[in-house]
Amino acid sequence: MDVRPWSPQKTIYRRAQNGNRVNAIAPGTVYTPLHRETPKDVMESLSPMGRPSTVKDITDAVLYLTDAATVTGHILYVDGGAHFGRW
Repeated sequence: MDVRPWSPQKTIYRRAQNGNRVNAIAPGTVYTPLHRETPKDVMESLSPMGRPSTVKDITDAVLYLTDAATVTGHILYVDGGAHFGRW
């Protein structure tokens, strides 16, 4: 594998050789108690899918990565498509 010294790819590659996995969850707008005063239409406007994520959506993503024994070097976006840019 041809990667630059000190790159994230090299770190992931080295850790994978030892059986370790490196993954990330990238949440978008998440409806939490912090947003209980935020109007529903405002929260919905922050997601291309028209609904913000819930805490359960995020925990489901974490549990998926926990159970997926051969997934490594992955960023799992839980943002309703917002990572594609402004819609």
